[in-house]
Parts: sequence; structure tokens; C-alpha cells
Amino acid sequence: MSEWVLLRNETELEAKAKTLRRKCRGHYYTNYYFLHSTRNDDLRYTEMFYREDGDNIYAIERMDEFYQLFYFIGDADHIRLELPPSVERGVLTCEIDEEEGREKQGAVLEKLYTEGFTDYKTYHFYDRKSGQDFRRFHLKGFDLTYQASVEELSAMYDIFDPYSDALPLRKAFPEYLETMSILSCAVDGKHAGSSMGKKDGWGNGFVFVYDEFPGVGAYLLSEGLERELREHPNKILRATIEDQNTSSIRLHRSLGYERTKQYHKILIRRA
Repeated sequence: MSEWVLLRNETELEAKAKTLRRKCRGHYYTNYYFLHSTRNDDLRYTEMFYREDGDNIYAIERMDEFYQLFYFIGDADHIRLELPPSVERGVLTCEIDEEEGREKQGAVLEKLYTEGFTDYKTYHFYDRKSGQDFRRFHLKGFDLTYQASVEELSAMYDIFDPYSDALPLRKAFPEYLETMSILSCAVDGKHAGSSMGKKDGWGNGFVFVYDEFPGVGAYLLSEGLERELREHPNKILRATIEDQNTSSIRLHRSLGYERTKQYHKILIRRA
């Protein structure tokens, strides 16, 4: 069995996955990391190591407060994690995308459970098709011209769940903000919340508010939606919402989002 190796760049890892995809001819399991383009810039702020074991590849990325597991499984009968000592002593998460009624990764899930992983949270995808009308929220006293500082925007790290939201690395946050269209709201001159989405229309976006400002979340979401529809009129918009977050589900549905059969499962393993 091979040892864990520090990755020089993610292009190297993607090349290995492409070779295995051709070899396995579609008969493999993976989570999203090995299905999408690489993110070489991330390695400037963290580290990633990987291990090859026959037709299987495992990769672990160090996040701010935990580690995240990615995999490509071409041989489901021989899944062996054999975690590095530093990861063994920490918190490790794994994210899996599935479709209701057409789940395909049962063999991987079964192995992860035997390795000490447990279910953490489940998110469903909600899509909004183009061409639908929606009701914008207009509330008095909310100032959308407010320019939130980097420090104020970094409050998202205290609001979102670090284990289950696709937050950027803290060291990369200032650079990350340069790629985002940001809409902030103030009430009586105090930052109440912000909405941010990728300037190119792709990738993860966030809406976060402080509890003491009811209504700000709906206002920011509707204003952000209006902006997205104006800048990307033919795009299908997607929201990822935790199944237990009933207030967010109601709000998104009021704006035309509909639940799909696709869902995002988060597993966690603690020392």
C-alpha cells in the first residue's frame, strides 16, 4: 500500500483521475472534487496530500478547522483509508451528492460508516428557472448603499457552519472578495447583513444576516435575485438549503425556487 504524499499542484491529481476514469470506463465512485476543474490557487493557502491504492485515489485537504476527504473509487471491494496521524487526531468531513431514488454510492457510504463517519447534515438543491416573476421585498429603513468592510463581511465565518458550508479559507478571504458582487444592508448605520455572488455568475454565493435584524435576509435575497436575473437572465439559479432550515426553504419557495431530487450529504468523523 502506498504512503500519503504531499501534492505539488492539483493538476497532477486531476491527471491521475482522468487516467483512472478511462481505465474504469464509468464504473467508479467519486465525490465532486474529481469531476470538476482544479483549483490550484487554493494550495497557496493550505496543503493537500493524496494516496494511490490500485484503482483508488484518496485526497485530503486541510481547511481552517478541519480536514476534508475526496475520493475516486474504481475498486469498491478494496476501500482502505488508512488516515495520516494528523488527520486521525482531528475532524474529517466528506461530502457526497446523490439523487433521491437513484443513489449510487451505497458501497462507499457503508465503508465510511465502518471507518467512524456519521451523518452530519443533509442539504437539498432548490432550482429557480428563468422567466418567472417574483415579489421583491421593500422595507423602510434599510440602506443598500452601505459598503461593508472586510472585517464586517468576515462575520460569515461565525454565522455559517464551518463543517457544512463551502466557505473560502480565511487566508484567501480578501482575494476571494475581489471575485464577488457584494450587496450589503445597514439599519440605523449598523451592518445588518450581506449577499454575495460570483461576478461571473458561477460558483457558491452566500446570504447572511444578524438575528437582531428580522426581514433583512428576505430583502437581501430578493435584491440579489433581481441583480442575478438582470446580469444573467438565462441562467437557472440554484440554492443549497439544509433540510432543517424551514424558514429559508419557505423564503426561497416564495421567490420561485423549487426543490429538486438532488441532495448533498455531509458526513463527519471526529477523533
